Amino acid sequence: MTNRANDSQQAQDADTSARAASIMNQLHLPSLYISGFRGIDELNLPKLAQVTLFVGDNGVGKSTILDAVRLYAARGNINAIARLLDSREEFSEAWEDGKLVNNLSWPALFHRSTFEEDQRLEIGPASESHGGRGLVIETVTLDEDSEEVKRRRREAGGGTSGTFFKVVVRFDGEEWRLYHDDLQKAKPSSSSSAEIEMAAAMERREQADETECVSVSSGLSNNDDLGQMWDEIALTSFEDMVVQILRSVVGPDLERIGVVGRPLGPLYRPERRVIARLSDDSERMPLKSLGDGAMRIFEMAVALANSTDGYLLIDEVENGIHYSHLEDLWRMVFEAAKEHNIQVIATTHSFDCVAGFARVANSIPGDNGMLIRLDRDEDGELGAATYTEDLLQISEEMGIEVR
Repeated sequence: MTNRANDSQQAQDADTSARAASIMNQLHLPSLYISGFRGIDELNLPKLAQVTLFVGDNGVGKSTILDAVRLYAARGNINAIARLLDSREEFSEAWEDGKLVNNLSWPALFHRSTFEEDQRLEIGPASESHGGRGLVIETVTLDEDSEEVKRRRREAGGGTSGTFFKVVVRFDGEEWRLYHDDLQKAKPSSSSSAEIEMAAAMERREQADETECVSVSSGLSNNDDLGQMWDEIALTSFEDMVVQILRSVVGPDLERIGVVGRPLGPLYRPERRVIARLSDDSERMPLKSLGDGAMRIFEMAVALANSTDGYLLIDEVENGIHYSHLEDLWRMVFEAAKEHNIQVIATTHSFDCVAGFARVANSIPGDNGMLIRLDRDEDGELGAATYTEDLLQISEEMGIEVR
């Protein structure tokens, strides 16, 4: 009898391990290694889940991890880098040909926002990193006697001192693009010669298979962005999914959702807004009139629908959402992630959010959810503690806070 029980338990454990391995193999990013990126000197996470929730104090580095995954998913695409820096207002201004232009602030990408010789940041799966795999951005010092340095000095007016270098972006060991700047902040290089070299580097590289990646910030997105995401799913089964999700918050009377434009002002600039119709009212109403929570969940639902076979990054999940709806929200996220092959990486500092996450994660078979707590020691070094679903269940039952 005991042997049979042991055999049954071993078979169950083997089946659980097999399911976990299968999920790991399907993940776009089964593990994560970050070094030299923004405020993270080094972080090694040997395992991620289909839905991974990071918890920690403000400023500990949660949003930085989302930024890292965002750049990794884009394979170092210059547009993705520019959008990220612009969203953080990290750019430098310079006068060129009588015009004030914004230039990318490359130092903001590197650890502690410093720009030095031989700087390097690396983002990728833990098993493939430490050897130049994944995304690598580094500064390479240029030979003082090279024609390129001589040209750069001429462009800067001839009196510039200091070491010139180039910024090199690589993915999986393949060099795709070169971007130029100099340590002494001479005239930022957006010259035609630099642009020609950048274009040539882009042309040498075949169009990469960038992984779909949708980001939901801690605040509400503007209606134009929401409208663009809605346009991608209008009149599809995903539209029905969004409506069904919203009913859990707004109530069963919700019939339809839409995003419409209307003329505004003398120029008739289109302004988009999200509207809803309830079953007991023939009039359309702005969804925002039902509360910011409804808008926040609408945004997450539309983002999920646009993240098929890709990533969904959510910063501060709980913002604007009443704690009583957090469990329903997580159920929506887990079910959609599993059905549509989405890897979700989110952040929170709310225990109510963690508790809702734990309840849903434990109700779904398999290791689909993981919580990672981030802390910094007295020296400012970042550390991570991983909680499996079993530990999450124990922490919830005993009232242990993991934040």
